[in-house]
Amino acid sequence: LREEPVARTAVDVAHALLTHGALTASETVLRFVHLARSCLETGVVIVDSIGDAVFCAGEDTLAVVRTALRLRDAIERESEFPRASMAIHRGPLVEREGRLFGVPINLTARLVAYALGGQILCTEPIARAMGVPGPIKWSYMERYIQAYKGLLRGETVEWEGARMRMRSS
Repeated sequence: LREEPVARTAVDVAHALLTHGALTASETVLRFVHLARSCLETGVVIVDSIGDAVFCAGEDTLAVVRTALRLRDAIERESEFPRASMAIHRGPLVEREGRLFGVPINLTARLVAYALGGQILCTEPIARAMGVPGPIKWSYMERYIQAYKGLLRGETVEWEGARMRMRSS
């Protein structure tokens, strides 16, 4: 039994599958897995790859987070590539016959379904490991919601010193 962070990343290949067929969708998934391998930080490994999802794990929380950030950025630079949704959680894992089992695997699989393309959702244990202080204040959430609504309207918004605008697909 050991405790470490697990990241799950998924790309939405449904459009490629419906529009271009299984061959194009499989090429997209293989490109995604190759990108994931190229973004691994030292100590982070791909635990499993299932369909359009990759599970990564490593003992160093910051290395797992940096891997997720590198992969998101690499995907953003790819031409005509679906955006990835990511989730990271930390908790006890059991390794048996070379496979990992535990709540972090199941939780990240569920959590990633709530992430928007290009978004990395982290649970509280990850936020604490990253040095994020306590609960988020409502005033922060209000600013976040306003910025998000502006993005949805196609506006350029400023968030924490950076100007952002949603990319059209």
